[in-house]
Amino acid sequence: MALTSLLSILLYQYLFVSVVLGYQIDESCSRKGIEADVRDAMTSAFEMVDAALARITPAVKDQDTLFLIGKLFAGPEKDPNTIELTKTIRVLNRLRDTYRTEVPRGQAVDTVDIVIYCDTQRYQLIDEVDKIYKDTTNDVEFKFDERLCRPSNIADLGTRVALAITYNAEYDTGVDVNNERIYHDRPTQTQLCPWFVDWVKERKIKLHKDAMKTTIGKTIVKISEKSPFGFAQIDAFSLLDKVLLHEMTHGRAVFEQRGDEGKVVQHGLKDVPALRGFFSLPGIRWDSYGWKRCKALAHFGEPLGEERAADNNADTVALLGSISKLMADPDNPRKVDDKGRIVPLR
Repeated sequence: MALTSLLSILLYQYLFVSVVLGYQIDESCSRKGIEADVRDAMTSAFEMVDAALARITPAVKDQDTLFLIGKLFAGPEKDPNTIELTKTIRVLNRLRDTYRTEVPRGQAVDTVDIVIYCDTQRYQLIDEVDKIYKDTTNDVEFKFDERLCRPSNIADLGTRVALAITYNAEYDTGVDVNNERIYHDRPTQTQLCPWFVDWVKERKIKLHKDAMKTTIGKTIVKISEKSPFGFAQIDAFSLLDKVLLHEMTHGRAVFEQRGDEGKVVQHGLKDVPALRGFFSLPGIRWDSYGWKRCKALAHFGEPLGEERAADNNADTVALLGSISKLMADPDNPRKVDDKGRIVPLR
């Protein structure tokens, strides 16, 4: 009995130490020559998470923090002092606790981990008509169209000009129990869009810190204000680190919503449809991406905690992290004004 107990303890300890929760950079990023860039961007993304938590968790908040909370979560008719950011704090903590550690390639990843891919070589076409592919890394069959990474018509402009795509993979067992199909979770995947991979590879400006150090970076934020699609200066900082933070919020490990019968109805945060108060065209769905649309969502969206609320929107949380990191810069702290312009903090 004592020997059996000892073996059980040793087995438990082996399993415990052999599973490392975190993120893994796929070999495809090395083939594309941006593995180091992705790793640096993940480090920067978690610095954004740390900065956001440091800013919104204190009981007493300064006026700049209250302004930021008001714009991203409260809207003009609510007092940011009274806003409960419980869900956002939980999401940020889950990001930090679950994804922060890098899982070396060759080591098994858990179903709550996230794997970052830089090409689509793992996809095997099995149905050309319906564009059904099989992911050879997890045997999951799914519909994939690379046009998700670029607009195919005007109606796609609001939601389908993607930098990356994240999905929480599930394997179809083919087994039904009580008339319900059984699926097994597979690790979350973030697929960087091919055009964005090429962009990262070719440019020196990849992260927040790169953009503000150069004249080119200052030009980028000026040009963004002239966009007809309602983007602000801060949106020019949708560089690799902020993009990866946005994508991580979609992961199943970050958030889970269950329905009345205890079934999971949502994994990860959503790209919540924007509502009003921004440039729009009839027949186009605009996701709440960017400063102006996130402000509109805070203003016109559902109460926090609901499906179409600011705290259920991936880019709201990513903007919070991005701006919080700017505000925490020890050498040149900056903030964002009402129009999304980057201005000195003091």
